[in-house]
Amino acid sequence: MSTTNDDYKRLRAAISKGIVDGVMEIFCFMILGYFLMWLVLGVTGAFMDDTDASGWRRSGMDILTDAKTGLQYLAHGHSLTPRLGNDRKQLSGTP
Repeated sequence: MSTTNDDYKRLRAAISKGIVDGVMEIFCFMILGYFLMWLVLGVTGAFMDDTDASGWRRSGMDILTDAKTGLQYLAHGHSLTPRLGNDRKQLSGTP
C-alpha cells in the first residue's frame, strides 16, 4: 500500500512539473514573438505615415481624409486641424 501512495505522489509531482514547464514555455514563446513583432514593425516602418520622423519616433498624429471632399486633416487625441502644404493650402487626396 505504501508503494501505491508513493507512486501516486510521484505521478502528481510529475504532472504538476509538466504543467508548470508547459505554461512557462508558452509564456516564453509569447514574449519572444512580441519582441520579434515589435522589432520587425519598427525596422520596416509599418504603420508609419509622413507625419512620423522614423519608425522609432512616431508623431502620434493620424492623417484623416474626408470621404466627401477629399480634404485631409491631422488628428491628435480630440484635436483636428486642416493639413496644409508648403503653399499654405489645405491638402487633398490620399496621403
